[in-house]
Amino acid sequence: MKFRKIIFLLVVVLVISALLGGCAKKPKDALAGKKAVYLINGSLGDNSFYDSGQLGMDKLRDEYGFETRTIECGFDAGQYEPSLAAAANFADLIFVISYGYEDLLKDIADKNTGKNLR
Repeated sequence: MKFRKIIFLLVVVLVISALLGGCAKKPKDALAGKKAVYLINGSLGDNSFYDSGQLGMDKLRDEYGFETRTIECGFDAGQYEPSLAAAANFADLIFVISYGYEDLLKDIADKNTGKNLR
């Protein structure tokens, strides 16, 4: 009888351990080394729209191990195309959070089918 109780308790402990082990956080190693760019047609420091996007980029870096870069074009339309091309050459994931890039995005997306342009 005592032997059965010990076996039962061991089985319960093993089952609980297996269940709790499956609840562990996924390692960020799977995403570590991925590269993301935040491309804006303004400048950081507005304490609003662009800065909130930067907070998201910081979270990608800190929590998921992404290598991140932010490109600020400062409302200079002449910088849009070269900045977007540089972002496409560097990153796996590109966030374009501004207006003025619509046609350029289509061209760059067609040339870089393996990139995630958001």
